[in-house]
Amino acid sequence: MKIVHVLGSLGMGGAERVALDLATTQRDLGHEVLAISLSGEEGGGPLASAFAESEVPVHVVAKKPGLDWTLPPRIAKALRSLDVDVVHTHNTPPLVYVAAAARISRHVVVHTKHGEGHLVSRAGQFLRRFGAPFVHSFVAVSQKTAEHAREQWAYPLPSRIKVITNGIRLDVHRPDSQSRGELRAELGIAENAWVVGTVGRCDENKNQVALIRALDAHLSEKVQLVVVGDGDRMAALKEARAASACPQAIHILGRRNDAHRVISSLDVFALPSLSEGLPLVILEAMATEIPIVSTNVGGIPKVIEHK
Repeated sequence: MKIVHVLGSLGMGGAERVALDLATTQRDLGHEVLAISLSGEEGGGPLASAFAESEVPVHVVAKKPGLDWTLPPRIAKALRSLDVDVVHTHNTPPLVYVAAAARISRHVVVHTKHGEGHLVSRAGQFLRRFGAPFVHSFVAVSQKTAEHAREQWAYPLPSRIKVITNGIRLDVHRPDSQSRGELRAELGIAENAWVVGTVGRCDENKNQVALIRALDAHLSEKVQLVVVGDGDRMAALKEARAASACPQAIHILGRRNDAHRVISSLDVFALPSLSEGLPLVILEAMATEIPIVSTNVGGIPKVIEHK
């Protein structure tokens, strides 16, 4: 088959990494696989190079700011020119803008909902509900995510919702004592220090500012915090660090391509998110065999209990 994965951007988030793993595996199974990014970022986003290295060509069909009524016909034109069999959309923007265009163009449409999601406006709910019926198969990454799709989105055909839980590569995510020593040396953290860390987009939902504030009274040379990720809350993170009683104990690393090595350097992984589906970083921390502290959202507590 010829399969195209459509994403809002090729950022460093969990949904994008799942799409990359899916695309790579499908290519290895003999399918022809492409990716479309709706982001106007250079190349479609930071992960574009990783898609290219995996021999998954990337096409950019950029969404204009605000509600872009020109995007569906532009997407339909792109899908016809690419002559694909299956269109796999990921998360909300591709569902809203691509599902109907793909279905009308007589493509098979699969959609994956990666996160539990936030409360959205009535207009946002209407757009999601508009796109959902055009999907042949609707995949949720956890049971909680599936329940959210049924209850909050009022998805009209529950029988089409399938739960396929996220997975990770255990050859990459595993205990790594060498990386632990190397990363601590790079950051100037003592080998015997107790290090808490988190990995994820720097946005309001991931809530890293709350983690800085929660740990602030305990930070010292022997208790350190590492934050990996980039996004629109980076300035707020840096402000929280500046306001800390021990700012030198807070390491804000920004975007990293070796997050698995960073996780290996930690003593505790923390996830302060306000909302999640089944986040990859929890699975990655579990595979690295370090303790996890998480907010009680999505399917996370059940996953940790099962482990």
